[in-house]
Amino acid sequence: MWSSGVPVEWGAVRAQYKKDMDLFKWVQSRATKMIRGLERLSYEDRLRELGLFSLEKRRLQGDPIATFQYLKGAYKKDGDRLFSRACCDMTRSNVLN
Repeated sequence: MWSSGVPVEWGAVRAQYKKDMDLFKWVQSRATKMIRGLERLSYEDRLRELGLFSLEKRRLQGDPIATFQYLKGAYKKDGDRLFSRACCDMTRSNVLN
């Protein structure tokens, strides 16, 4: 369920998310291929040559950063709607500050 209370079929969400990620990867691949001298390199080699991360790695790095920013109040307007704090100050043996 989404935080708004609307039931969602997670399989459909994952499928749409996968399609979006594939589209973003295709766009990034085409854009990096336009750079002179990199046309014949593989997608991964073009990213490495340009000092870029793959979309998957950027997403994995960005999710915890965005969550931290929401919880620390950077997005107060949306943070309360998206996340709820644990009822105690310990979560999996980690102190929640």
